[in-house]
Amino acid sequence: MLANYGFKLRHIFLPFVVIGAAFLFLYSIAYWLLALCWQLVNPYSETRLLLPFALSGIIVFLGMRPRINMLHRGQDARWLTLFYMVPCCIIGLASIFLTSFLIQATGTLTSLGSPSDVQNYSPTLFYTLRQGYTYKPGAGLRITETITGKHDNQLLLQAYIASPVLATAADSAAHTASLWLAWSKSIELDATRPKGEIERQYRKFVRDCNSQFRAANLTSYRYLSRITKADDNIRFQMAARRSSFFRDDATPVVLQPHTEPFDQRMYPPLRGAVWTLGIGMI
Repeated sequence: MLANYGFKLRHIFLPFVVIGAAFLFLYSIAYWLLALCWQLVNPYSETRLLLPFALSGIIVFLGMRPRINMLHRGQDARWLTLFYMVPCCIIGLASIFLTSFLIQATGTLTSLGSPSDVQNYSPTLFYTLRQGYTYKPGAGLRITETITGKHDNQLLLQAYIASPVLATAADSAAHTASLWLAWSKSIELDATRPKGEIERQYRKFVRDCNSQFRAANLTSYRYLSRITKADDNIRFQMAARRSSFFRDDATPVVLQPHTEPFDQRMYPPLRGAVWTLGIGMI
């Protein structure tokens, strides 16, 4: 019976499509209302990345359990676990992409005449800046080290740089900034190498970051987006705090430059959702 693809289509595939579509629709509506409209929850928290997988696991277990059990053969339950995990991952990833799409689609664009104008507006997700000068000598650097890998054999180095944005180069004499531009770089090292070699690679990484940052074009952007918690905003803010342009009376406003047209900001998450669902259907 299970070799009958028509049977699988009617009793397994189509119910999964219905359950998945209903979940994505209801979850997107709930996220839009609770996080974006009523602002009862933080739309940029890490929960946005974890909650879809937890909820999709519950939905798949309750709604698809009898149908998935039809695929169980023999005493080996490993394949059965995989049959549960695949739809959970598909629905969870698609939910994350859809919420990212909603964030991008509903984000407000604020036009700033100069960097100091950001203090006159409520925080928004997107900005344009008519007059701005990225003062690289005043940038702050924050480097983090994280042990990764299945056997803790990889060392992930991540550099976070926040560069003050001034109205003109002459404003550098004031040693204060209202906006900061983000730049980052990462590399993985073999953590099993001798300590002396790791230290040499670390110093080389710092030198490469400084040289690449100085050579980077941070002026040819079309719009700017506010760094959120999902983008390691805390680490970028810590980088800004290490700059001589930082003042203790304000939280650094760190922005990410974008060179693509503003109207195309929604395409990447939407494309990710389509690819996830398309591959999942196959």
